[in-house]
Amino acid sequence: MEEKTKKVLIKRITAEMTLDVRHQVLWPSKPVDYVRLAEDDNGLHFGLYLEEVLISVVSVFIHNGEAQFRKFATLEKYQGMGYGSKLFKHMLSAIESMDVRRIWCNARLDANGFYKRFGFEDMDDSAFYKGEIGYTIMGKVVEKTDEVVVGGIYKHFKGSLYKVLNIGIHSETEEQMVVYMKLYDDYSVWVRPYSMFIDTKSLDGTDVKRFTLISK
Repeated sequence: MEEKTKKVLIKRITAEMTLDVRHQVLWPSKPVDYVRLAEDDNGLHFGLYLEEVLISVVSVFIHNGEAQFRKFATLEKYQGMGYGSKLFKHMLSAIESMDVRRIWCNARLDANGFYKRFGFEDMDDSAFYKGEIGYTIMGKVVEKTDEVVVGGIYKHFKGSLYKVLNIGIHSETEEQMVVYMKLYDDYSVWVRPYSMFIDTKSLDGTDVKRFTLISK
């Protein structure tokens, strides 16, 4: 079976479930307790499963409107295949839908280029070291987009009308979700990630909103 055909699942996991991947990837020469964090019980932990095997993890800690992610790791045999990027994008989407103004991390120097691809910039020109590993502080400002109006009537970029019924929270990832109803055909109820509801689509070479508010 080729890798691209395998089932991928991203979901919230416990801190304890992150330890094996953290240990194997980040500090394999140290005892497993070395990769535990004192605040693990207060964090949000995400994992990417490939065919029911946990291969990538990341943990997020939110304090005073700022989110720090730590212990981002993907098993070595799966690195360079896009799985880490997929988990990272999911984590960013979840955080950006929360009430935070900045996301930051202590980035390993050899991962600096990866984070820059996602809009992160160096917050400090100086590096610091933990053992022989060098780090730099990187971050990005969370740009708040248009607020979705509960009860509002929205027009999809293809022309159909929908009514927003509520804003929900995903039970596994705590990502904000928009609950909305079709105003045609069967009037069925749909759920879409908040970040996707407010994003843009390319139409005839021009970026347009996926959903546009036409009535409150």
